[in-house]
Amino acid sequence: MRTFASALAVVMVGALIGCGPGGPVEAVETIELDVRPAPGIEPELPADPGTIDFATAEVLADYQELTGETVAVDEILEAERLAGIELRAALAEGSAPPDEPEALGEDAVIRTASVRSVGAPGGAGESFLASSVVSGMLVPAMYGSSRTQELQVGQSNDLSGSGASGRTRGDGTLAVTRTGDNELELSVSHLSTSDDGVRTSNRLAFEGVVCPGDDGEFDFTVRLDREVSGGGGATVKQELAARISGRLGEDGYPEVMTVDGTQGTRHAPVSGQAVYVETRQRLESANILNVYGLAESSAELVRSSSRATDADVKRLASAASERLATLAWGAVTGVQATMWNNGCVRVEASAPKTVSPRSGVEFPVTVRSRLSGEEFASGVEATLTGSDSVDPGSFTSTRSITFVAGEAGTSGSILLKAASRRGTAETTVTIATTGRAYFAQGTNGDVTAIGVICDLAQPFELSGSGTVTKFSPQNASGGTFNYRDDGTYGEGLIDLAASGSYSVALDADGASGTITTEGTGTTGFDTPLGRQEFEFPANLTFSLTEIDDGTPDECAG
Repeated sequence: MRTFASALAVVMVGALIGCGPGGPVEAVETIELDVRPAPGIEPELPADPGTIDFATAEVLADYQELTGETVAVDEILEAERLAGIELRAALAEGSAPPDEPEALGEDAVIRTASVRSVGAPGGAGESFLASSVVSGMLVPAMYGSSRTQELQVGQSNDLSGSGASGRTRGDGTLAVTRTGDNELELSVSHLSTSDDGVRTSNRLAFEGVVCPGDDGEFDFTVRLDREVSGGGGATVKQELAARISGRLGEDGYPEVMTVDGTQGTRHAPVSGQAVYVETRQRLESANILNVYGLAESSAELVRSSSRATDADVKRLASAASERLATLAWGAVTGVQATMWNNGCVRVEASAPKTVSPRSGVEFPVTVRSRLSGEEFASGVEATLTGSDSVDPGSFTSTRSITFVAGEAGTSGSILLKAASRRGTAETTVTIATTGRAYFAQGTNGDVTAIGVICDLAQPFELSGSGTVTKFSPQNASGGTFNYRDDGTYGEGLIDLAASGSYSVALDADGASGTITTEGTGTTGFDTPLGRQEFEFPANLTFSLTEIDDGTPDECAG
């Protein structure tokens, strides 16, 4: 398999430079872009934001305008969508699907036609960007996949998918390379062919440092290369690249971020001269709210073909600028909303699920790299909801914290949120307070039973001398019981069973007490004279002694 780096070099050098421009212009020229303002409506995202479906609607529209042909756009998009579903299913095999990113607040709604669905009037048709990149699903899916985590540094794997709709077939390949302990490069390539000779080709690639180290520095590039050609020789080709660089602060969010975008667009009709325009744009002080402003930042002409008129340059640069801004916004939104929120790091806490009333439990909190599993020191905030207390509230993840439970029947939920220059992550642990734990033991003739009761208000069992006694409380003061032999009582020659009610009596301090049963038992055995059965009073008394040296093993977890 061709390596990611060499393939990328061929694409960028061979495609951009080799497509016919006359070399760099002598002086940098700033282009007055014709970018229409986005309508003031909320973005309409596709119904399925998880599929890896490439949308080629825009370049197909360019192709149709260039050639005058009618193209089965719906069939091409559907074939690509079906192939994307197969790719996503193959990626997620053996892994839990990535969580949906949290929705932005009302004051942070990005309003742009470029992320509206393909079928929406006036929409730019970028359903791939609106689904996989903008929703932040593609990159986190790679980091969270068991297939990816099994890769050693330097190893790659390829997944494939295909789909067909009408007279069009789509085939896709997803390649993931582990370039470092905490770094991945990935690319998704897609090719669709139709019976009428239209061929669409797409390739999306992420490369660079998405998950920072201790210095917080990130520097990654997302590239999208698209091409449509027909049997007559007409070609539309576009190559977009958005480089996002900056540094995370101690709070795990970017304190500095810059977006650099480049694009190259080539229109080649069946007859006549091909036109090529390459531009670059830069957005300083970028953040998740203003990244789309790249579309209106100054565009500088890098090079153009000798036949390109000023009108050609403005037309192609303006259209590509909005698409480039969509790509940049998609990358920033996806990475910041997901990768920097449980995507690069994870929080682990080995807390018990239950503890005794008013008891304290200490457990460690660890923060690790999500991909490599490397442990590192991170600031952590612990916020308790419920009863009773947690200490400390702020700490470094290399230490343990202590939770003190409240009264029986209460619970505490502890939100642990880690933040560092490596990113942010959070997890919630819930610890329920059981009733007091007791050691119980009792006997009735040759029937004995002992055991640990974790909570008098919850079902429990006691066993011994070949019997198992089950208690079903109505409340902590009593309920019903039954016991049976386990097949070994009387060496298996005697059948034994009993049932009835029981009551609990505790001393004033609750540290000790008794359980008393009242019921009827039956015993039966076979003799040479036939089956013999007898009834007897099943009145047992069990002593209760509180276990006050922590949560017993039987009650932990």
